[in-house]
Amino acid sequence: MGKSVLIVSYTFPPSTNVGGRRWSKMVRHLATVGNKVHVLTATPNEKGEFDISDKDGIIIHRINSGYPEVLTNYKISSFAQKVKYALTVKYLSLTNKGNIYDRSVCWKDALQAQILEITRREKIDNVIVSAPPFQHMNYVADMKDEHPELNIILDFRDPWAEHVDFSKSYSLSDERMQYQLQIEKNALGKADAVISISQGITEGLKNVLDKAGDKFVTITNGVDSSDYDFLKGLSTSNPDKFRIVYYGSLYPRTEDNLEALVGFINSNTEALKNANVQFEFCGHVNDSGLAILKKASPGFVVYHGIKPYKEALQILNEATLGLIVIAKDHEDIQFNTKLMECMALHKRIFLIGPDGRVGKFLEESNIGVRFSNETIGNMLGWITDKNKLNTLSYQNFDLSLFEYRNLAKQVEGLLK
Repeated sequence: MGKSVLIVSYTFPPSTNVGGRRWSKMVRHLATVGNKVHVLTATPNEKGEFDISDKDGIIIHRINSGYPEVLTNYKISSFAQKVKYALTVKYLSLTNKGNIYDRSVCWKDALQAQILEITRREKIDNVIVSAPPFQHMNYVADMKDEHPELNIILDFRDPWAEHVDFSKSYSLSDERMQYQLQIEKNALGKADAVISISQGITEGLKNVLDKAGDKFVTITNGVDSSDYDFLKGLSTSNPDKFRIVYYGSLYPRTEDNLEALVGFINSNTEALKNANVQFEFCGHVNDSGLAILKKASPGFVVYHGIKPYKEALQILNEATLGLIVIAKDHEDIQFNTKLMECMALHKRIFLIGPDGRVGKFLEESNIGVRFSNETIGNMLGWITDKNKLNTLSYQNFDLSLFEYRNLAKQVEGLLK
């Protein structure tokens, strides 16, 4: 007999944001094997409406998070917009103790009411909350006080306040940072189980609690082989070029890695030209990153911009290798969608970044090689020596471990 579960995922299709991908895939496999699955999301439907719908046996409840739209607008230009933005920031700063740029910060009352209504009406015991955003994790965990019958599971795609980048990203005051640490500890303490996508994140979260116990588990990001069916029969490489493709948005604080890459290109132009090497970036790159890439010798760097999902995958599919760039302090946690897409397409990987769990995974699996900013010159040998490059192989790599159908079984094991 199947189990029942409510997934709280702030982002969900039709949004194409990567935040909705993990659970849009997971719920399909949970439902396929007979579980009753409901989803609660702040993402409206295709018409921009908040409704309840049934898609392939999965009931999707869409409710507005109440987060001010002006704070999600990255292209504010008019005087009126600037005034509205400033007033909104002031209001949220006065009415909230924590991170006002967390998009779930205004969601508490509506979220708790909906969870209670859905779980009671549908006789659901399990509630899984995915983050980021993070604040709603605490709202849901607090429900344990009055509703201990709920099996509350927190799922982390990124680390929370325990990670050094959290305060850097939001420039929080000491007081607001302490509040974030406080609610993180509260949420982790009350949760029945805590999932994260990498062992590095798992260890960081465990350290938040004085006694972590055995509630923490790592369930990685994954791949869905059906996503790549449209690529069958299409070219997987261009013999005339050695294409090294970075797929997806480039994370902040990777400027030093890009400087190292550009330095490598400009120091080896003749050899790279002879090997027909081209570095390609497909996805969002911020202005500072683009300014660095423009310093590369002409013809070696191509920026495709942001492409539709299938078009971007086709570019990666045609690559000779995939490129991963990891900032300092992310070397143990960045088991992200970019990595999974490369693995799904059997792309050997060049990683630029510090030594850590991600690099070790690539090298121990024999599917990639890591270069630090200081050792990036060694990349040339891998590019120009075909026999050396061919030592990287997926021949003994078991991709099934990362298939969503198998990851969903691990999630199912946490349900009661």
